[in-house]
Amino acid sequence: MNATILPEKKRHYPVLLNEIISIITPQYGGTFIDCTFGQGGYTKKILEYSKSKVIALDRDEKSKIISSNIKKKFKNRFFFKNKKFSQIKEIARILAPKIPLMVKSWKKIKKKKS
Repeated sequence: MNATILPEKKRHYPVLLNEIISIITPQYGGTFIDCTFGQGGYTKKILEYSKSKVIALDRDEKSKIISSNIKKKFKNRFFFKNKKFSQIKEIARILAPKIPLMVKSWKKIKKKKS
């Protein structure tokens, strides 16, 4: 079996970063949830705007290391949880109780189809 192994230091470039930023408009402020934090590309761009905050999630342990560097720079505007995307409701209730959050449970969707 052949497998592609990427070097540890390989830089990741977020897809459509400028397009996403133009749609979510963080320059006006707000709290954003980055559900696939990874190397923090979207988060770092959002945090360039002083009125914005980010709650970031990623289950990969390596993301925790990257997040600690961002936390040093944006202490009160960046919150990272090393959790699964499926735990978003619980995390949002704790960290951002005033944000309206619409996330449907896959179990509820499956039951409706049956």
